[in-house]
Amino acid sequence: MVMQQKTLLGAVNLGITQSGLEDKEIYLSLGIDAGHFSNIRKGVGHFPINKLNELCDLCGNEAPLIWWANSRGKGLVLLVTEAERRAAAAESRAREAEDKLRFLTQIMQGKVTA
Repeated sequence: MVMQQKTLLGAVNLGITQSGLEDKEIYLSLGIDAGHFSNIRKGVGHFPINKLNELCDLCGNEAPLIWWANSRGKGLVLLVTEAERRAAAAESRAREAEDKLRFLTQIMQGKVTA
């Protein structure tokens, strides 16, 4: 469906439609004026490119990114899977918790003064 879009705007609109979100949920979350967002959807206004990542995250799809890469004769490769990203975040939280526990243990044993 993404490749059938003729323009980046078509891909943006497809991504929004596929998200199942109401326009209001999107423009409020992105901090875009309601009238401007309406104009964007109609093709009269321009989508703020610096909000494209936020849009993809909010809509839960990469339609604009896929379209843009394809229009440039490129493909996309996932560098880190969601599972790998979550595992790294969990490891980081575990290290922080271990450091805090070690510090508190040392305080309780009188080895460190707070």
